[in-house]
Amino acid sequence: MRLLDLHIRIEYILFVPSTTFHVPDDLLVDIDRAARARGQSRNKFVLQACREALARKAGEWPRDFFAPLADPEDERLLAEAGKELEAVVLAHRRNRGAVAL
Repeated sequence: MRLLDLHIRIEYILFVPSTTFHVPDDLLVDIDRAARARGQSRNKFVLQACREALARKAGEWPRDFFAPLADPEDERLLAEAGKELEAVVLAHRRNRGAVAL
């Protein structure tokens, strides 16, 4: 490795923010297997997968998904149920709380 390449790599490691997230053991085994098969590090594989998911807008609701909720009462009931679910989830969290992004 050339000295310049090493310098750029060190600079990247020092100045790129890092994060931690929890992955179930079975998923981690699959990630490691897939990364190895591609000759990539786990980190590079996960970054690439995230970029690909964002590029295809994974996780966004399809257009008109909520169109059947044209009835205001249905919308109110859904909002109420969502608040109840959020309260239960927050009451049972065991981590340090949400991270400010």
